[in-house]
Amino acid sequence: MYTQKYPGLVDVVQWNFSALGLVDTLIDRYFQVEALHDCLIRYGDQSEWLGMLDLDEYVVPLLPYETIVDYIHENFGRRIIGSINLWSQFFRSKNSRKYTPDEKDTNRLTIERFTFRTLDLYRDGREKYLYRPRFVQYLSIHHQIFGLLKEQPLENHITLAHYIAMSQPRTIVGNFTNPHVKDPSIRDRFANRVKTAIAALVNKN
Repeated sequence: MYTQKYPGLVDVVQWNFSALGLVDTLIDRYFQVEALHDCLIRYGDQSEWLGMLDLDEYVVPLLPYETIVDYIHENFGRRIIGSINLWSQFFRSKNSRKYTPDEKDTNRLTIERFTFRTLDLYRDGREKYLYRPRFVQYLSIHHQIFGLLKEQPLENHITLAHYIAMSQPRTIVGNFTNPHVKDPSIRDRFANRVKTAIAALVNKN
């Protein structure tokens, strides 16, 4: 659908393992890692950086950086490193058992619907990363396995906004020990820009 509607914008690679009769004994693990390496092989030679992210995760540059590219160029440039680790900043519903009317409204952007987040970054796994293809050899879901140096960015420079599964309310990882606070900053900064960009794409096509 995306490749037909927006040619040249999105490449969709269909991983139809069911047609091959294959079963992943570790659910969401083996095939996901295979997809990561497929991306590395397909795009590694034409990319300075690649990212390993899910659809419910957004890499957000924090002010004064306007874009991810701005942040990377200023802080890392062409330094010889393998990857940048990003700890999850979990966003969630106000109440883990019941959505508010605004949170139920699927006509709104995810960043508009969910404006409560955990106070602290989650540091017990679940991180994701941006990596330099020429300096890594083997990847996992949450970090590079073999490659050059991994770096941890400053928390006030960039963050990984991780929105929980939106099909139904649920308690997020670490929620019992990590209080949550209201934080509309991502919504206020990006919602109108995203809507404008979507409208421009729709009108163009």
